[in-house]
Amino acid sequence: KAFHKPNGGLSDARNYGMKRASGKYICFVDSDDWLDLNYVEVMLDTLADTGADIAECDYVCTDGSETIPDNNPSAYDYEVYTGRECFLRFLTNHFFVSVCNKLYRKEILENQLFQKGVYHEDESWTYRIFSKAQKVCRLHYTGYFYFQRQGSIVHTKPSRKRITDAFSAGKERIDFIELHYPEYASIGYSKMMYTCMFLFNETRCSDIPRKTALQEELVSYFRIMLEKYLKGRQYQKEMWRFLFFRLLPNQYCKWNY
Repeated sequence: KAFHKPNGGLSDARNYGMKRASGKYICFVDSDDWLDLNYVEVMLDTLADTGADIAECDYVCTDGSETIPDNNPSAYDYEVYTGRECFLRFLTNHFFVSVCNKLYRKEILENQLFQKGVYHEDESWTYRIFSKAQKVCRLHYTGYFYFQRQGSIVHTKPSRKRITDAFSAGKERIDFIELHYPEYASIGYSKMMYTCMFLFNETRCSDIPRKTALQEELVSYFRIMLEKYLKGRQYQKEMWRFLFFRLLPNQYCKWNY
């Protein structure tokens, strides 16, 4: 079935489609991307074989000029993670934050709408869905092709809204982890510090007005995360980066980016 509606943005289109979906499974494909011809069959068979709630396949970032991988083996390797383990794997980047390259059982998406009018909507949505899954399957099969064109959202110059939306999404994720997965809080703090460092550098590369106040807000929250991270006493080799940025954020960004 095809549905037509006025343009309300990506999140609005996804919400519109989910409300009208009548099947047992849902997948998302962004407008510029494409799928392997066997994508749905392979992903659906994997969910049936494993009893998982989500199947995720490999993806390729492409401008359309690369050779397409040959996907014709008799079977694909996969791993299945259960409960809290799959959420840990999500936090440690074993799974891709995008809502695409995945097939979902529809029931775990009930009442899980995307926030409209924001950038980085995937980062505000995907981790909540992973927290609802009893099993997640990671499939070694290249089925999704993510087209990256110049001029797309990810390649445009940083704007205040892009930066503040990403910052807000990160803070919401920290609140969620502290409430539901306190044992993974140190990992969340580490990821959030890297987010603050990256966004601080984005402000340096932008021409947004009054950026100093935003930079101060990012550094202030970074220091809150660092204090919590230190209390967890789960220090990693990245610690010198955090201390460097805490003391000299501009110099750190000049050196690192």
